[in-house]
Parts: sequence; C-alpha cells; structure tokens
Amino acid sequence: MKSDSSSGISRLLELAQVLEKDIEERKLKAGDSYLTTSAAAAYLEVGSKTANQVLQVLEKKGVLHRAQRRGAVIAQPPVFDLSAPESKIETVYFLFGSVYRKDYFTQEEECSLTLSLQEKLKKVDISAKLASQGREFVEDVGELISSALQMGRTPGFICLGCPPEVQRLVAQSGLPAVVWGTCHASITGISSLESDFESAATQSVALVERRNRQRVIFITHNVISPGVHVFLDGFRRQLGSKLVCERFLPVDQEVITINVQELFRQFQPDVWYLKYSCPDLIMSAIDDLKRVNPGYAPDVIYEARYAAYKVNVDSPCYLIATEIDPSTLGRMLGNLLLGSLRGDPVQHVLLPMQLSAQG
Repeated sequence: MKSDSSSGISRLLELAQVLEKDIEERKLKAGDSYLTTSAAAAYLEVGSKTANQVLQVLEKKGVLHRAQRRGAVIAQPPVFDLSAPESKIETVYFLFGSVYRKDYFTQEEECSLTLSLQEKLKKVDISAKLASQGREFVEDVGELISSALQMGRTPGFICLGCPPEVQRLVAQSGLPAVVWGTCHASITGISSLESDFESAATQSVALVERRNRQRVIFITHNVISPGVHVFLDGFRRQLGSKLVCERFLPVDQEVITINVQELFRQFQPDVWYLKYSCPDLIMSAIDDLKRVNPGYAPDVIYEARYAAYKVNVDSPCYLIATEIDPSTLGRMLGNLLLGSLRGDPVQHVLLPMQLSAQG
C-alpha cells in the first residue's frame, strides 16, 4: 500500500497516518502485536530507515510501544489530563509556504524535529499542508479554519514560510498558532521563533572588517521571507558601499553557475555571503572559478539553520548558524504552541547565531 505523500516532514507524518488507519481498520487493541520495521517497510513501500522513523513517530504519540525482541505492540491509551492545554487540541497543522523546499532539512533533521514535537504533544495528530499554486493555499487554509470554528474544534498551526495572507488568517482566527520565522509586517497577536538575523549581519560585517575585505556579494533565493529583509537591512546599513551586489536566484545549477561567473567578471568579489538552503551549488561554482583563476581566494560565508550543517566543497569558509538542534527546536515550537492555547503573552523568540570557521 503506497502513500501518495510528498517528501519531507509531510511525508513522514502522512506515512504515520497510514499506519494509524491500518491499526484502526484491523481493530487492534492494547497489547496486540504490530508490524516489525521490515514489515512496516514492505507495507508502506519505503526503506527500513524511513519505516523505523514512522514507527518512532507513533511511539512518541503514544500509539505504539516498542521493546527489544518483542517489536512494536499497541500501547495502552494513557490516562489523559483533561485540564492540560494539549487535551484541547486534536490536530496541529504544519503550514509550509512556497519558501519551504523539500531540501530545507535533511531526513535526520526532519525526523528529530517531528519526534520531539510529537513527544511534546502526545495524542495530538500532526499533519502538514504544502503551499499549492496561486491563491489555492490561502483558500485552503481559510476553509480549514472556518470548518474548525464552525464545528467547535481547536486545531493548532505552525507556519513556516507562509505568505502574509495565511499568517493573517491564522492570527485573526484566535486559534493556537506560532510562526516559525519572522512575522510579516502588520501581523500581530501570534508568537514567533526565528534566528537572530540582526546579530548574524553584525558578526558577518565584523569578519569582513577584520579581514580587510572590500567587495561583498550577497546571494539568496528568488522567493524570500521577512527574515531576509531583517538581515539585509542590517547588512546594508553596516557594510555601506562594500556590499556591491545582491542576487536572488532559483535553485538551478546552470542559472547559479552563469550568475556566479557574471558577478566575478563584473565585481571580482572578495567575499560571497550565501543565505541559501543549498549553498553547495553556489560553492561548487565558486570552486570552478578558483580553478580557472589561480590566486583568486575569496572568503565564503554561508548561513545554515543548524551549526551541524556541512558543505562538501574545496574552499575554506565560514558558517553562521544557530546552536539549536532539531530536537530542541521541536520542543520550543511545542511550548510556544501550548502557550498560545493557554493565552500566554505573545513571544518573539530569537535564536542566537554564531559565526565559526569551517575547513
């Protein structure tokens, strides 16, 4: 039975729902044996690694219990505290806007994040909605909210890379929600969790000054989030005329290669700043430049969501990233969501970022 789910967090959650439906249809009870990892892999038509991650999600949710030499068994339904905030939420939706890409996280990061969030929100269904074309995404979210309010349900929302229309709908609904990223201008009443991009700009400029660099190129995606504006405002203000060009590029190797070559011919930059989900593509193009231009030795600063991120390139470079691991991030998102449900004051949490030399 093959799931038609998309890749990433959405795929992991949908595969977990496939197994939950199987448990329900088979009318399995607490203590009954369930699928081994290999049997789950065959049933879902996925690899054993993915199957194990799916079973882990159901374990964190309290659906399964797993023990050595016994495999997975149906768990005893926990005694649930009806006064706990999470008891009022049936489903939490990840709303992934167009900024989100399937390579935004590694499979391990996706798994760690999902497991820690599910552990924080036991018995809560976690689902995902990916941005569709045009206004369909906004309309889908609007219908989801309207239906929930009409039926007296209380879903929760985690918004990543969502357009302002979606953030506004969620904020105005009064339902528990958190923005994973920066809120768009005019969006109020909703907590957020974002990297401290102002600090990232300050640390990067300090490196440029310390190394006496004069010509900086900034590259990011062609679809950007408010966090990019926060970073660029600080970067421009502090660098002044040393910021010689900004480029907003799609994830396409040929487009990237041609742009990097053109930027080199025009500016000969001594610093490349990459605010990009897959910097390997740009760094590969920069390495090609260095091979055909002996003596060219620019600094490369790349921004990543986690300090553990590594790129496979020849150039020595600098990484700027948060020290927060995916598991901690999942717990923080869960805490903010539960705080929203309790009516806690709105929080805008900034994750500290640190610059370090790589390679």
